Amino acid sequence: MRDGSAARGGQTAGMASLLFAQPTPGSTASRLLAAALSVGRFALHFLEMLLAMYVGMLIFMALPGAMALPALLHQFGMAVSMTLPMVLWMRIRGHGSRHGIEMSADRPRAGPHRHPVFRPGP
Repeated sequence: MRDGSAARGGQTAGMASLLFAQPTPGSTASRLLAAALSVGRFALHFLEMLLAMYVGMLIFMALPGAMALPALLHQFGMAVSMTLPMVLWMRIRGHGSRHGIEMSADRPRAGPHRHPVFRPGP
């Protein structure tokens, strides 16, 4: 036993346990895993909202006469048609109504500020 075989066996067993060790709470590995999961959840949510808004836009564009509307009315219709499926999908995914109201209140802001009537200038 003095030849070091017992020590080597102990080292090998210790190294094997390191390979299969789970990250401890607060370790760098667990923080990286949590960050990666958070980024993944955000990316999934972002893509879901983008898809819901595209579906709403496509439905609005398919309506007869939608393209002939005055610019401001067209933008308002587009904002509503993008908001409704987005909020519906948020409800399906379990988000509270407060989040849907927040998204609905913010969504119309995205279009009208580009209209010449709302632009500051001389």
